[in-house]
Amino acid sequence: MIGNDVLRQVVAQKNAIDVKNVLIDQYPDAGVLGEDDCLKILATCVSAENYELVLSIFASLFSPSEAAGSFDSENTFEWPRRRESLSAEVVKLLCRNLETKTALEILNIIRHRGVQSSEDIHFGFVVDCPDGRGRPLTLMQPHEGSKVVPDSYSKYEYEIFSGRVVRSESESLVSTLSWWKQIGFQLGRMPTAALHTMTIEAPSGQQRTFKFGTPLSSAPAKVGDRVSLVCSPEQGKSSRQSMRYSGILTPSPPGTRPGEPLSITNHTVGGSTDLNRPVDTNDTLPGLKWLVPALVFFVGVDAASSIINPLYPMLFAGMVGSSALALSLGSNVMLPNLKKLPDSSLGLQETRQGLLQEHVRLTSNMQQLMVETVAHVRMLARLWQLLGKMNSMEHHKAYTSRIERVIEAKDAMENRLEARISMIHEYAKVLSMIEIEVEMETDIPLAEYQDIQRELSRLSEIENLQEEWQAKVEAQDEVEKLLRSYSSDDL
Repeated sequence: MIGNDVLRQVVAQKNAIDVKNVLIDQYPDAGVLGEDDCLKILATCVSAENYELVLSIFASLFSPSEAAGSFDSENTFEWPRRRESLSAEVVKLLCRNLETKTALEILNIIRHRGVQSSEDIHFGFVVDCPDGRGRPLTLMQPHEGSKVVPDSYSKYEYEIFSGRVVRSESESLVSTLSWWKQIGFQLGRMPTAALHTMTIEAPSGQQRTFKFGTPLSSAPAKVGDRVSLVCSPEQGKSSRQSMRYSGILTPSPPGTRPGEPLSITNHTVGGSTDLNRPVDTNDTLPGLKWLVPALVFFVGVDAASSIINPLYPMLFAGMVGSSALALSLGSNVMLPNLKKLPDSSLGLQETRQGLLQEHVRLTSNMQQLMVETVAHVRMLARLWQLLGKMNSMEHHKAYTSRIERVIEAKDAMENRLEARISMIHEYAKVLSMIEIEVEMETDIPLAEYQDIQRELSRLSEIENLQEEWQAKVEAQDEVEKLLRSYSSDDL
């Protein structure tokens, strides 16, 4: 056990490294510091209101090698390896001291597992597939500007260009469209409400200008936003370095032109928008300039053939119909299947996209959990403050029943807070496992993939138990409110 003299020395230090030096001087053969001793140190720091030291020590629990970097290699001193129980106790102590700011920073340390990141070095930007279903396509690192990736869902290739918006111009089409175009827009046959011209600058300095339409008149991004555009690959570009595709059998999405933007993902504000081809506002009815010559041609052929033989118009119509049907089947059925990538080349990408999809889902759940936990931290601090106000009253015995109710609510809130902090630890662990495998450019080992699947299965079970526990707690709260209302009516 750490003595009071050592605790007084520890509290006077500035950071975790200085604390380690003090502990090593006093206990050279301590080895791994016990959880009780670590909690005692943290509680003493909280009591002394040395919150900077609390954060430094707590961050060292997640990065012991960094904190121990200045020590001799012969020294075996380590911080405790189990952090879940310590995390909840430290947050509760901070709430008791009404220090919610430090408590929220503790939650962020847990969320990121003590790993520091910057704008240039972090997990990356998740880019959605252009099919509008919200499925992740790939991960763009902060330093990446352009690359071609396959999609295991559609089995086509897409080119992604990512960077900052340096110039943006928009033109609304709703007010300039003719009456028949506005009717088509309302019926959903012409889903282009605005034209946008954006210049994107990649981290390498390369700039590309894109022109596209959007279903809404609002711009999908503004100058300064980090965005990623998913495009049809340009001629000669492919994710398979050993293959050079050309012609109509390139594995690009059917019906697209080389370099055509298909969707844009805004990483600054979040969200993905499907893009349309830019329309010409001065153009007449689409296809009108081809419709009249085609009608004149067919009428002329029909009249000429009927003079030669009355059956020729029917034969000619049949030939035209069968040719159109064959052309439609070839372009809409056979060609898209021929353009698809072979399944044997999509194994790794399918695994990476599956992990990315789990990462997106867990990140969303983590964000919701963090919002709930932050609310619990603030509520617990308010309950401690309310309890202090009641106890400070001269006639505090008059508040006995209310004090008991506040204590009950405080205890229940602490239990909920412990459960949520434990869930944050679980989410952070699984997210880190997924990020490690996704960021690796090599095949994912089967053992690692199975470990992730086991952790996901275990996390799913915990989530189900958490939901059942939450439902029971809410039901218990309703019963208690009902009983209190009955008791107040009787009085």
